[in-house]
Amino acid sequence: NGAWTLLLSYNSYVSSWTNATISLPNTSHYYLIAFEATLQGGYGVCLDNVCVHEGDQNAFPHISTLSFDDLTDVSAKVDAALLSQGNNPVYQMGVCYATHQNPTIEDAVIIVPNADNFSVNLQSLEPNTTYYVRAFARNNGHLS
Repeated sequence: NGAWTLLLSYNSYVSSWTNATISLPNTSHYYLIAFEATLQGGYGVCLDNVCVHEGDQNAFPHISTLSFDDLTDVSAKVDAALLSQGNNPVYQMGVCYATHQNPTIEDAVIIVPNADNFSVNLQSLEPNTTYYVRAFARNNGHLS
């Protein structure tokens, strides 16, 4: 409808960083944040570390990377388990891996058919290199 919704307001001088958690009224892929202020000296108005996330942790699928087997210089077997689908059925799962910590689905990915437990064989790895691996699952709007 194009109308703005006021979610938070300060009516007095705030002299230090303030942490606020607010509930958003509707689920959306996009949010616009606007603010206005009357400066009373100092450095002005700052927004920092704005995060939007699902408040219901049960909405996310829960998956666990269980073990690594059959390790060689250039391959490894990864076992994982889907512990919960979350609030919606999982439509994609697999593992992501990289040579840096905390790989994401933007790194190397192997997709597997949906199952409660699965194994993935990582092949053609670089010898004498440390790899980081994470299992992931995706349901409607949530990635774990």
